[in-house]
Amino acid sequence: MQSLFLIFTVFIAAITCNNTSYGQQSTPIDSEILFVRRIAPLLREKCLGCHGNNPQEIEGSLDVRSLAGLFAGGDSSEPSIVTGKPDKSPLYLAATRNSDDWSEMPPKEAEQLSAEQLTWLREWITSGAQWPSKPQQETIQKKFAEAWSLEDGIPVGTSGGLSPEWTDRKYDPAGLWAYQPVTKVAIKGTRNPIDVLIEQELPTGLTLAPRADRRTLIRRATFDLTGLPPLPQEVEAFVNDASRPFISFTPLRRANGTTLVGCRPLCRFIRFCE
Repeated sequence: MQSLFLIFTVFIAAITCNNTSYGQQSTPIDSEILFVRRIAPLLREKCLGCHGNNPQEIEGSLDVRSLAGLFAGGDSSEPSIVTGKPDKSPLYLAATRNSDDWSEMPPKEAEQLSAEQLTWLREWITSGAQWPSKPQQETIQKKFAEAWSLEDGIPVGTSGGLSPEWTDRKYDPAGLWAYQPVTKVAIKGTRNPIDVLIEQELPTGLTLAPRADRRTLIRRATFDLTGLPPLPQEVEAFVNDASRPFISFTPLRRANGTTLVGCRPLCRFIRFCE
């Protein structure tokens, strides 16, 4: 019985030891991933413009190009981050814009960090503020590229930008509608397809404008296409023509022989320009 108890004790100790070891290693790994995923882009976007892009003109002597620069601090000579303690880290306190001891950063209110960005910064400092090397960052990027791409958008081939971040930027698929293949949309009923599609996308509370009468339609068309009102005989001919409007437009000609409207799709479009 004592032997079994001893074996059981050793087994539990081994598990505890392994879990502790894993826990000690998992925090830096998470911190490194968070840095590559969120913190590095955040520093580039919000900080480097004044604190690193031009090494000769670093404001407040705070260089955020490296972890060593953050630990060195700026004019105050205090480290800008205190590992594991965001509430004692000047970098975080300045970003919250609620500190009496540290100036608001970024200084422009329009560029202040969002609540989500502040959470990333806080979590990074809390998790150990790990700053992986360039090769490590590239490895992490490759490992999570597909998953992050699905979250951030899709890449679009370009001729290149001023930086890899700009060249490899991601786009929301909803914003790339113009680059998608054209598909034929099934339209139910006999109404004009343009009417149906516009009505489907109308904001709540809005309705389609009433159909213009023929006298109004001929005036709109001629003003839009020539900048002049229609001739009286053109108005009467159009009003008294029983054909559909785009057919009625076709034979209308000025006295000098020029065609008033020569394109049926354009006649359909006129209604919606007004």
